[in-house]
Amino acid sequence: MMTKKFLYALQIPETIAQSEYEWLLQQVSAEKREKVERYRHIQDSYRSLLGELLVRSFISEHYQVDNRQISFIYNQYGKPELALNLPFSFNLSHSGCWVVCLCSPHTASPVGVDIERIKNVNLDIARRFFTNKEYEDLISRHESERVPYFYTLWALKESYIKYTGKGLSEPLDSFSFRMSHNQIEFESHKKMEEKPLFSLYNLDPNYKLAACAENALPKYVVKVTYDEFKLRYIIESR
Repeated sequence: MMTKKFLYALQIPETIAQSEYEWLLQQVSAEKREKVERYRHIQDSYRSLLGELLVRSFISEHYQVDNRQISFIYNQYGKPELALNLPFSFNLSHSGCWVVCLCSPHTASPVGVDIERIKNVNLDIARRFFTNKEYEDLISRHESERVPYFYTLWALKESYIKYTGKGLSEPLDSFSFRMSHNQIEFESHKKMEEKPLFSLYNLDPNYKLAACAENALPKYVVKVTYDEFKLRYIIESR
């Protein structure tokens, strides 16, 4: 059954007022608070905390569930799932000033999403972790295209291993991607009855954003500023 999915992108502020930050911390579990507060850099804390609050806000609004009833469990590879007996799957990713959340209500079929900030990178990483075909395709591109294309491939790969829920136990060279005429070509070394679907999104020119699901990926990403998020989910909840 194909169901509508939602892809949200929340822009992370440079600073959050301390009183507001303390209140936000109280909206997640004690275990999550401890994890958030262990980060050395406050921006990492913001990304981790606001990512979970973004998915909590979707669950609370969509299913009319009180935030205090929401909890998560994790599979053996660390992928989170909703602990409530509701047909729902989601995946989170964050990088730089963005947190993204792919939500699939009314179904437990897996989804995966990844966002990567484009920055200088040694392309030997691709030789080490990508398939030979991917590396050759990457190097064959014009020099100005190589770094952005590297992050396109990386985001697609991450979205897939997050979709499978196996993390990096799924070798990055056991499947491959190629962009051809704006089409995403996917190949896997293992047999598949049906291949998952992939999409790329134009969120920010300095980032690459990819999503993966069995079917019916969103056509666009919904951008949410922190002020909008705060107005809707913080002030109204107090």
